[in-house]
Amino acid sequence: MESRKRTVLSIQDKAKAIELSEKGLSSRKISEIFKCGKTQINNVLKRKREVLADLECNVDPERKRRRHITGNEEINELCWKWFQDATKRRICVTGPLLQEQARKFSTQLNNDSFTASNGWGMMVLVGKITVALCASMCGEKVKTLLIAKSRNPRCFKKIKPETLPVSYYFNKKSWMNSEIMEAWLKGLDRKMGRQNRKILLFLDNAPSHPKIELRNIELKNFPGNTTSHTQPMDMGITQTTKLKFRRKQMQYILTQMDKQPGVGGTELLRQINILDTVKLD
Repeated sequence: MESRKRTVLSIQDKAKAIELSEKGLSSRKISEIFKCGKTQINNVLKRKREVLADLECNVDPERKRRRHITGNEEINELCWKWFQDATKRRICVTGPLLQEQARKFSTQLNNDSFTASNGWGMMVLVGKITVALCASMCGEKVKTLLIAKSRNPRCFKKIKPETLPVSYYFNKKSWMNSEIMEAWLKGLDRKMGRQNRKILLFLDNAPSHPKIELRNIELKNFPGNTTSHTQPMDMGITQTTKLKFRRKQMQYILTQMDKQPGVGGTELLRQINILDTVKLD
């Protein structure tokens, strides 16, 4: 039996497939249009945010743009010049980053009426750490759990991990595993014991969540495949935390761009270390 040759879709093709899906076309119909498999289209749709972010990062900075009269032409011109400079330095300029720079220009120009709309774009940031959040129904927050690769990163210097405003753990892949989760749970259990408290802690069914008995914590797991519907942390808390972190990270990058005008985007990103990340948290 002759095997079917896989069709390679460009980033523009993938973006078009997403657009067609949003207009109501089925995956099968879209696969017929691009002469590829239905599974291939489904995989593209699952990675929608990544595809759109990749498309945004690979936009030709020299393409012609239509000019619109917005009443903020001075800010627009400053942002355009800043954008040209940033792309020459190989900095991936995304919508939120451009929004933040526009707000900065508006402040410098004393333009209180300016609002950077969402039409400027979107961004997906990928890091090499794992972060876990925990809070009570009353709003009491447990110290953020952060997992990185190194036991003592160079950036820590004389700083002891236990003095950080996060619970710091490490392994080679920066992933959560049952060993780290068990250590974190036992630490929280001891904390509850010192406070003479008994609590009920809800967890999803991740493989890294151990089945253990604790003195002061009763563990309850959500039913399988229901986390997105029943997990309180998924009801906006995690997303809000990510957005706040990204805002601080963008502000940091913009500050470093001003301080180091001759440094390219790749190098600026490399300069962000674990300690910087903890401070931005």
